[in-house]
Amino acid sequence: MEQIKYVLAAVFFIALGLAKEGPAFAEGFSFTSASLYDSLTVTLPAVEEELSPEDMLYGEHDNSERAEFLKSAEEKFWEGVKIKNTGGIKIAFSHGEGVFSFTTAKDRQAKDIKFSYGIKASTKDLLPFTLTALWGTLGLGGSVSKMRSPFFGIPSAFTGGTSASQGLSATLPAVSASGGGEERFAFGAEYVSKNKNLSVSLDSTFTLQGEWAASAGAQVKSAGLTMGAALTAGSFIYGRKSGTSWFKAEKPFCERNYLSLSGQVWFKNLSLGNILKAEGDACIFVYESPFGGAFLALRTQGMIFFPFLGDARLGFGFSVADRDTVTSSGAKVKSPYQFYTNAQYSWQTGGALSKAGLTFYGEEAAFTIKARYRLSFGSGTILWGGSFSQTDEQPQKLGTELSFSWLFPRLTSVTEAEISYDIKGKKASFTGEESLSFRKSLVQGMTLAVSGTGGEGGVKLSKMTFTMTLKNKSRRIPLTARLSISALF
Repeated sequence: MEQIKYVLAAVFFIALGLAKEGPAFAEGFSFTSASLYDSLTVTLPAVEEELSPEDMLYGEHDNSERAEFLKSAEEKFWEGVKIKNTGGIKIAFSHGEGVFSFTTAKDRQAKDIKFSYGIKASTKDLLPFTLTALWGTLGLGGSVSKMRSPFFGIPSAFTGGTSASQGLSATLPAVSASGGGEERFAFGAEYVSKNKNLSVSLDSTFTLQGEWAASAGAQVKSAGLTMGAALTAGSFIYGRKSGTSWFKAEKPFCERNYLSLSGQVWFKNLSLGNILKAEGDACIFVYESPFGGAFLALRTQGMIFFPFLGDARLGFGFSVADRDTVTSSGAKVKSPYQFYTNAQYSWQTGGALSKAGLTFYGEEAAFTIKARYRLSFGSGTILWGGSFSQTDEQPQKLGTELSFSWLFPRLTSVTEAEISYDIKGKKASFTGEESLSFRKSLVQGMTLAVSGTGGEGGVKLSKMTFTMTLKNKSRRIPLTARLSISALF
């Protein structure tokens, strides 16, 4: 029955999208475009050496193991080939769109297929306010994403600063990826004043299994200053199994609905003349505890700009939570606190523009320093980056990256290399990539990437990947095709 539902959804999208003239009630949803996508990924395994008769006879083996031993290296190679195909279609209407995508994967063990789908309808430009309805394997972001993971990732040296979100956001699945996902419904309403200085939004989503989330947000603009606030509540299903080990690092709890709440305020473009400008956001999260009571988490980020110094900025952020906090994702926070500071500065020398950035990040059992420098001149860009990190798992680790970008009349070339070195283990890993992007060509881009390791035993290449992307120039029915071939060593 599940397969039939997916097929019917695909037929519905195609039939509705390609019908240029529909009944009178559907005139507001006239066909605009249909985007097609297909990607084929082939992974070739490393070549295995054939076993000698002595190796086959060594020890005791069952019949299946003996049969595996008798296979030639060529047979094992072709059995180990992995093939993955992702395809999809996105049909756009004047006031809506639909997406259907699939992914099939085949390897030695099994063949798997996953589907993603979604429909979106909107009353934008039809009413004084906008109503939106979505259905399918939707993605959730905004405040719900922050509730699931209240701690931010390690910022780069060129971090963009704060990330304000006016409540939850539901999105259709990408046509270029299909991971299945849970079917859900989402509804939204937004009002924007004519001068766009005031916006109010209400959003909600729910699943037939009993999960739900709702948010209310508002944003005001005045004299260049933007301020906003949002409240979000949700009930999510998760649990933690007891397992069979006698040692339990984390206490188990039953799977059921747990309530989560969050509140967020933010501001942008706060100006004090030509001295400084600032932006920032703060969030508070309350999670129902599976063990009774509630968990509390706080998160804030900010960035200060110094116009009188040119393009200079200073960023910061920190989060705190109870050590045993279980978020709405069902996972425990990785640390009871985290913090970072970031400094960036840009300057121009002659016809060249330079930018430098530095980030210090810390949490309970980890510390990271990141640095970056970028030089842009004429049609070229050079980027260098370095990092040092220390964690419980990897006591000391160094990293560096270098890239060159060149802009030509008909193409752009980007060469990148990255090396990571484990000081204690005295071993390194590296990646290298060359990308060509073409303009006004059926071939949109080509990429050759390699990765490997190095140490006292020498350098070993582990993987090589070639990728080519093709795209036609049709605005009404654009088609993107992607071929990727990887070889393991």
